[in-house]
Amino acid sequence: MGELLVDGGDDIRNQGTNNYVGKDIGSYGTVTLDGHGSSWNMDRGQTGFLYVGQFGTGEVTVSGGADLIAEKVRIGYSDMHDRTGVGTVTVTGNGSTMDDDASLMVGYYGQGTLEIQDEGRVTSNSIDVGYQWNSRGSITVSGGDTDDDGVPSYLSNTHAIGIYGTGSLTIDTGAYAEGNNSYVGRYPDMGGGDAVGIVSIGNDGGGTGLESEWYIYN
Repeated sequence: MGELLVDGGDDIRNQGTNNYVGKDIGSYGTVTLDGHGSSWNMDRGQTGFLYVGQFGTGEVTVSGGADLIAEKVRIGYSDMHDRTGVGTVTVTGNGSTMDDDASLMVGYYGQGTLEIQDEGRVTSNSIDVGYQWNSRGSITVSGGDTDDDGVPSYLSNTHAIGIYGTGSLTIDTGAYAEGNNSYVGRYPDMGGGDAVGIVSIGNDGGGTGLESEWYIYN
């Protein structure tokens, strides 16, 4: 078991490397980034991949205004032979962000979960949930505008919810998500299993007067 805590405005900077939280079968790793100014930057001019639950179990929490910056984040990675990876990323609290400069996949061959709460923000050029056949991925965006500043929990650039595997997207309590050419259950009957996509959108405003929304370009 490995644990890493970054808080009090400290930061980690690395570039051109692959980064793993829960790399091998049977391993368990956790990373916590907490507080304004605290960050982990893996994309300093070069590719910085992040695998959360590659074959083991990995958990990453970004809270209190901290920042996670990477490229090609994979949550619940694994491969077609060993589907043991379980990954969870939680981005919670005003000012807390995860920025993926390339493509974010939640449930590649394994099981992946992304939770965006209480004005947290996650952005990527492309987001796929349930990428490979028999994979399972889920994203929940909740918490809405918790301090009435007009900024809800936010997810940008959804692409496919269930591209070959099973994917779900829940937009709850006044939260907001957007995507470009988004698909729900994109490729059925390919690669040995059906693609399944489920999207649930609430409409209660979370007590803030904001409605839940999934805005699709094109």
